[in-house]
Amino acid sequence: MTTTAEVTEGIDPIEPGERESGSGRTPARRLGATLILVAMGAFAIARFVSVDTATLASSRPDAPSGTPVGAVASGGAAANDIASLERRVARRPDDIAALQALGVAYARGAANGDPTYNDRSQQAFDRADAIRPGQDATLVGRGLLALSRHQFGEARELADRVIENNPDLDAARLVRFDALVELGHYDEAETELEVLLRREPGLPAFARLSYFRQIHGDLDGAIEAMRQAATAGESNAADEAEVRSLLGDLLYLRGDASGAAIEYEQALELRPDLSGPRLGLARVDVVRGDLDAAVMRLDELTAAVPLPAALSLLGEVHTSLGDTEAADAAFDRTRQAFRALADGGEVVDLELAVFEAEHGDPQLALTLARRAFDIRRDNVFTADALAWAHHVSGNEGEATRYAALARRLGTVERGVLSRSATLFPNGRTAPPR
Repeated sequence: MTTTAEVTEGIDPIEPGERESGSGRTPARRLGATLILVAMGAFAIARFVSVDTATLASSRPDAPSGTPVGAVASGGAAANDIASLERRVARRPDDIAALQALGVAYARGAANGDPTYNDRSQQAFDRADAIRPGQDATLVGRGLLALSRHQFGEARELADRVIENNPDLDAARLVRFDALVELGHYDEAETELEVLLRREPGLPAFARLSYFRQIHGDLDGAIEAMRQAATAGESNAADEAEVRSLLGDLLYLRGDASGAAIEYEQALELRPDLSGPRLGLARVDVVRGDLDAAVMRLDELTAAVPLPAALSLLGEVHTSLGDTEAADAAFDRTRQAFRALADGGEVVDLELAVFEAEHGDPQLALTLARRAFDIRRDNVFTADALAWAHHVSGNEGEATRYAALARRLGTVERGVLSRSATLFPNGRTAPPR
């Protein structure tokens, strides 16, 4: 079995002053936007917290045993899953297991692009706590919701509460791993991952191993682990769809547009409602030079789900096509989408800082990036965003300083560095084959 001790082996971090060959970019170049601006990330993988945990016994002595983490612990928050759970709760308002499952389903719906689910998730967990407070299933579910809202400190605290009484509960350890990674506490996160891999690892552990390897610059190892996750999820179509979408993202990063497209198409065959693979196919259209197809795909996607990543890419494609009016409209919609996320309780300083640095107000970007960095000083992506904001503001000394922090793990890029880098990822000057 592969262990996380292999993750950092052989990594050669890029030195702070080193330019990427052929890129022509400064040392302060961004590693890439996280979370909302790309599909890959711990919060996206957090949808798999309880895939392999059919039941979760509460640590409370007076609580009934076998309380499910969620009837939709497998898969995403498809509309029919949510509707079924809502009917179940309507029939039995005191069904704590159904409320916990519904809270998880709503949290996953929010992670798939609908911020209105955040409040509904919290209400479901509040109702569960009103019936029987402090159950492990409710706390783990609240941890998932905190991850969806990018409230990573709270997610860690919730996971710690569960683990203190129930250290063998993998669902809580998965939440804790995700929170630690996003807080930038990578050594602690590796310890959690090693615990999970020493047991009988399934989709959740393999997906996190993939992400951890990617953060440490091992893209081939990340792809290998995500393929293991896909194999582990084959018994559930919804799970497999989520993983294939993430696998497509990794292949896209490696420059394999054709391989990425295959994974995205397979994901959509399994789950046509997923936003991630639809956005991924639009990116593939762009690198293949079919900008009209990308616009059509992005128009359809953003009409259904106003993802900031999709709206921002739509603006960039319109810019490349010379339609500045349409580009400005798309960028305005991107800001509106960020506001909607913030209104739903999500912390979007990091993502909005990256967007404003590229398409808006450099000083606002700097303010937002500083705020994000102050909260998560050890995270390579907050350092990355602050480096980029300093760069576009003309502060090259500070940009280089924070770029050194961002590059310390040799992280594989997972977002956009500029309009040209969006069209041709990883510094390419021609589309991947």
